[in-house]
Amino acid sequence: MMIGKGIGDVLPEPVAIARLDKLTVTDEIDEWAASDLLGAGDITARLGVSRTSLDNWRRAHRIFAFRKGVRNYVYPLRQFEQRAPIAGLDKVRAHFDHDETAWEWVVTPNRFTGGIEPVEWLRKGRIDDVVRAAEGASDYQ
Repeated sequence: MMIGKGIGDVLPEPVAIARLDKLTVTDEIDEWAASDLLGAGDITARLGVSRTSLDNWRRAHRIFAFRKGVRNYVYPLRQFEQRAPIAGLDKVRAHFDHDETAWEWVVTPNRFTGGIEPVEWLRKGRIDDVVRAAEGASDYQ
């Protein structure tokens, strides 16, 4: 059995809030969601690919898709290069449970990728480096 001193004195709310304000920082955690999201029709028209290709990429986890309603999806535009998905997205996605979680990680600078967004490393062909970083990131989820 562990015996401790507890968590300390209970503080009045204004004092507690003031202390928390000193410790916390503004977090732009939702900035990743500001990516341009397009529906299937817009994506296929922009890329010049068929809807079947887009659906196949989604089912194979080669791209990230976010459900919008019951049967529709939206797709982050940044995950495409020319007429195809950026290479390596599927390998990164394998380390995450959901597209949303994987996409947030891919577009958020982190220490595993030297403070650069992993998607930018993928664009430069550094797939193995990004996959290793995703493996390390998934250890902390």
